[in-house]
Amino acid sequence: MRFLFFALFLVCTAFADSTYFPFAKNAFLTSSFGENRGTRYHAGIDYSTEMQEGWPIFAPENGVVEELRISPYGYGKVLFFKGESGKTWVFAHQSGFSETLDSLVLEKQKTLKQNDVKIYPKVSFRKGDTLSFAGSSGIGNPHLHLEIREGSKVFSPCQNAVACSDTIAPFVFASAVWNHLEFKTTSQEALQNHCIEKPSSKGNLFLAFKIADYSREPLENPMSIRRLSLFSEKGKLYEKIQDTLSYKEMIKIRNELLFAEEADTAGDWHYINASVPKNTDSLFLEVEDFNSNTTTLRLTLQETCSDNQPIKKQLYQDSLLYSFLSRTFVSFKNCQTAIPLFSKTGKKIKNDLCELYKGKEILAATILEQFPKAYLIKFPKDSIFIQPLQANKKNKWNFSENEIEFELSLPKLESVSWKQALAYKKTKTDSLSYLEFHPKGLHFLGDLKFCVAESYAKNPLYYLGETTRKWFYFSKQNKTKKGLCISINEMRDVASIIDTMAPAFGNPYWASASVMGKSEPVLRVPVIEKFAGIKNGNAIKVLLKDSTQWIPVEYDSEPKEIVLEKRFLQDSLKTVEIEIEDELQNKAKYEIQIPKRIDF
Repeated sequence: MRFLFFALFLVCTAFADSTYFPFAKNAFLTSSFGENRGTRYHAGIDYSTEMQEGWPIFAPENGVVEELRISPYGYGKVLFFKGESGKTWVFAHQSGFSETLDSLVLEKQKTLKQNDVKIYPKVSFRKGDTLSFAGSSGIGNPHLHLEIREGSKVFSPCQNAVACSDTIAPFVFASAVWNHLEFKTTSQEALQNHCIEKPSSKGNLFLAFKIADYSREPLENPMSIRRLSLFSEKGKLYEKIQDTLSYKEMIKIRNELLFAEEADTAGDWHYINASVPKNTDSLFLEVEDFNSNTTTLRLTLQETCSDNQPIKKQLYQDSLLYSFLSRTFVSFKNCQTAIPLFSKTGKKIKNDLCELYKGKEILAATILEQFPKAYLIKFPKDSIFIQPLQANKKNKWNFSENEIEFELSLPKLESVSWKQALAYKKTKTDSLSYLEFHPKGLHFLGDLKFCVAESYAKNPLYYLGETTRKWFYFSKQNKTKKGLCISINEMRDVASIIDTMAPAFGNPYWASASVMGKSEPVLRVPVIEKFAGIKNGNAIKVLLKDSTQWIPVEYDSEPKEIVLEKRFLQDSLKTVEIEIEDELQNKAKYEIQIPKRIDF
C-alpha cells in the first residue's frame, strides 16, 4: 500500500510539473483560442482574475524577457518572454512588471519623456520567478491574456501543457441551412429533439451552426471551440480543428465564422465549408472544446420541425436593413403601407413589395433575383439601395443621391455558397446621420476603398463599432480629387462628424490600484472627450507645478482616466499641470488641484 501511494504521488507530481499554471492558484478561462474578434481570431486564452489586479504571473520555463510594451490600447502593458524551448510567451494587460523590469521601463520613460515605450531588456528569469502582475491595461476587466508563439505561428496554450480550467461541454444554439434559393434556421429546442430544417427546393445544402462554450457556472463569457466535425450516413463531410493560427491569415476568419448582427448574444456562427448531398437524410455533429469536453447531436433533415422556434437575427429588432451570416437582409415585418421598388433609371418595377413580402425578412439577393433591375426600395421614411455583387471580380458602386455622393470600391470577392448583394441606406439619430452598409462580414481579401464627396464629408470620417455602438475616428484618411477617402479591410458604417472640442477633465479622486503587485494609492483624473479619442499615452503630458519635471502617467482607456501613481507625487504637492491632445489635434492645458490624500 505504501508503495502504491508513493507511485501515485510521483505520477501526480510529474503531471503537475508538466502543466503550467500562470498563477499560484487555479483560474477559469473567460476566453478561448480562436474566438471571433471581428476581423481576427483571438490569438490566445484569457484567465479570470476574479476582478482583481496584482496576481503574480510566474515564468513558465527558464528564459529571457525580450520585450516590454506600454500602451493604453490593445495589449496594454505586455511582456514577451522567450523560453529555452524556443517558444515566445506573451502576457498582456498587465498592471505592472517585476521590480527590475519596472525600473528599466521607468528609466526609458523619463529619458524619452514618453508614457508609451518599448524596451528590450534581455533580463533572464528562472522557471517560477515572478515576471509581472495581472491587470486590466489596454482594454477590459482585470484578466490575463496568454499567447504562445513560435515563428509566424500562434499555438493554442491549452494544447501545449497550459492549465485550462473548463468543465462544461459546448452548446449548439441554432443552425442555418440553405441552397441556391432558400434559407432556413432551426432553434436549439428543435436541434435537441434531433430535428434540423432544410429547404424544400432541390439541390445540395450548405450549413452553419451557432455554437458557444463556457468554462463554468454561471454561464458567462461565451467562448469558441477547438473542433467541429460533421458526418452523414456515408462518412465525414467536414472537420475543422483549431490548434494553430497565423497572423498573416487572420482575415480568413470571415470564411469560417460568419458575421451576424446579433453579435451580443452567445456563440459564433461556424460555417461548414462543404456541401451536403441533396439526398442526405441524417447528420451527426461533434463539437469539442479546448479541454476535450464534447457535445454530440444526431440530426434528421426535415422540411419542418414541429418544435422549431424563431431565432434572433439582429440586435436591433426594428432594423429595416441588417447583416445575418455575412449576407444582407431587408425586413418587411412591420410594413403597413405600399413599398415600391425602382430601377436605377427611376422606373417603378413593383408597386408594393409589402404585398409580396409582408411579415418576412428577405435576403437582398433574393429581391435582386426576382427583380434583376432592382435598385431602390422606398420605405415611408427610409430608402434602401441594393445592387448585386460578383465573385472573383472587383465591384464598384458610384452613388449620387440628393446631397450624398460617394464611391465604394471593393477588392476581389471570394466565391461563397450564396448569392451576395450589397445594400446601403442613410440612417439618422438624434445627434447625427450616417451611411449604413451591409453585409458586414463580406468575404473579400485586401482593403475596400471608400471616398465621399467633400460636399457631404465636410468633417472627418468615423466608423461605428458594431458591438460597442460607439464612433471611432479613422486614423488614416486623406483628401483626394474624389473627396475624403478611407481604406479598411471590413465593411463599416461611416459618418462625417464635427469635433472641435478639446478634451476636458472631471474631478480628480484618490483610489487604490496595483503597483508592482502591491495595492497603492493612485490619483485618477477622468477625461471627458467627445468623438475623437486620445491617440496614445504620449498625447498626455504631466508636469509638476512650477517645475519642468516630467512625470510618467498611465492612460486607462476604460474608463477614460489618467492615472498618477503616488510615488511620483510629493506629499506637499498641491497641483499638477496636464497637457492633453485628441486624435484631431484638439489641445488643452489644465492645472489640476490634487485633493486631500486618502489612505487605503
